[in-house]
Amino acid sequence: MPLRSGAVESRFATPTGLRRLPGRWPGSRFRTAVSDPAEPWETPISRVEAAWLPGRPFRPSDISQVPPAALAALGSDCGPLPLDSLFVVPRTTRLIGPRQCVLTPAKVLAFGDGAVGLWIDDGPGRVIAIPIDRLMAIDDRQILLHGRLRLIAVEGDLVVRYNTTERADLRDNLAWLRRRVATTSVPTGSGFLWLSRRGEQNDPQRLPFKWRFLLQYSSLLVEPGEEALVAAGDVAEIRGRRSGPASGVAVLASRELAIASEPGEYLEGGRYGVDLLAVPRDRLESLAWDGRFLTVRLARRDTDSGSTSIALPLDRHLIEAMRRVFGAAVAWS
Repeated sequence: MPLRSGAVESRFATPTGLRRLPGRWPGSRFRTAVSDPAEPWETPISRVEAAWLPGRPFRPSDISQVPPAALAALGSDCGPLPLDSLFVVPRTTRLIGPRQCVLTPAKVLAFGDGAVGLWIDDGPGRVIAIPIDRLMAIDDRQILLHGRLRLIAVEGDLVVRYNTTERADLRDNLAWLRRRVATTSVPTGSGFLWLSRRGEQNDPQRLPFKWRFLLQYSSLLVEPGEEALVAAGDVAEIRGRRSGPASGVAVLASRELAIASEPGEYLEGGRYGVDLLAVPRDRLESLAWDGRFLTVRLARRDTDSGSTSIALPLDRHLIEAMRRVFGAAVAWS
């Protein structure tokens, strides 16, 4: 993966290739621990003295809205870039922990035919680019106005944080990217199982509204309307003071495994938000459960220089539902 102008590899890979994604540690709380650390191009500032910048992102409607340096730099890695393939994130500030704040430079995210690239206005201009055929998974977080997109590759990750007020402008680009990455199709039937502490249910219409909406109207499926195997865990309505680990729904379709879950470190003040992990079927090697974490092992291709896994803290009801409804369609280890 091209990493230019001082860009760094992911800090979340261990010698064994296991990644616990930032903000997905069980029991961590934003007020007591840093859940989303600063990037090398971000500048620490005093939270008291910080001039808060809204940083509303947008899809440019005119070429003049895109920094010329960004177009030139991204075009060399991503190929031709029409305006609807660009997502501009203005300079902003963000919290990285209690009493800790950073200034984030302007960025331009580009979805090209050859690669996905991120230009960062850190002075000289920095580009992080991932060829599309090197992408292994997409981790997409949305919590109220906070959005974080992480594109996962063997050699490193591309991360962009943004204000979700303009989420609709990004949604189409993400759907296009998921279709481009998930090219292999494996025949998969249909089925539904919801397991909770109250027992087993088979009617998706009885799911809490948040999860019913995700299944019926959002983009959990890379191809809307296709057959899929759906597992639901101990999900509930959005409310605070509910005990237990994060839960959610998992959807296994012909081209992709998608797991939508509650953000594990934001469970006490109301279970807002969704973490969506999307893994192409030809990149899914196996799943494993150790009683706390679901480990998603990603398969290597012949040209890969390494391997990786992703650990998700999820509740046992969702794991059991996945085992039963997915059956032999996925490998468990």
